[in-house]
Amino acid sequence: MARSFSLRTGVALALSSFLLVSGCSDSGTPAAESTASDSSSASAEPVSHVKSFSPYKDYSGLESSVAEFFSYGCSHCQAFAPLIDGWSEKEGISVEYLPVVWSEETALQARIHYLLKEREDFKTQHYALFEQVAALGNQGTPEERQAALMGWLTSLGYEAQELSAKLFSPEMDTALNRIQKLGLYFQVRSTPTLVVAGRDKVLNDNLKSYEHLLEVATEQFRLNQ
Repeated sequence: MARSFSLRTGVALALSSFLLVSGCSDSGTPAAESTASDSSSASAEPVSHVKSFSPYKDYSGLESSVAEFFSYGCSHCQAFAPLIDGWSEKEGISVEYLPVVWSEETALQARIHYLLKEREDFKTQHYALFEQVAALGNQGTPEERQAALMGWLTSLGYEAQELSAKLFSPEMDTALNRIQKLGLYFQVRSTPTLVVAGRDKVLNDNLKSYEHLLEVATEQFRLNQ
């Protein structure tokens, strides 16, 4: 994935000046980013809750897991996070977290996600990043929001001068490129979106609740095993 010069430059500036920036910053949720998991009841006619694709072969692990496309700037995803984690533990089904890349700010959040995945306390920091992004909201400029996130990362023990190299490493570029390819392949236009066993996308439109979403995912996962 080609590196975004403006994003990297903004991060570099943020790293050099984050102490001067207020802690109020957040990456805004794209207009297309919404979920219908809270929608009203489905019609009386039978409705398919799944769209099947040919198995995606270019990403190991998908065939034996449920992939969640999500955004740290999506309030629905933040509410759904503890539910899918509890479901994963209860059902014994692995979840592959795939932070969407729809803008420069979501790209930075995705890079931070993969940086945090290296930590033993990843799950704690996963939830903490949701809180950071939600607290920042759309306050300030994108550069100020980037600076606030860089400041938060340094508070976790990361060296400011090393963060840019870590966040923009070839491995990070590859990870984000995969997410974009998967999102296009599975036609992901809203979050949270679940893809089961690398082939079945759960359609949110006619689901009544997050629990209903997970019920459909469980059923499809068992059918694919």
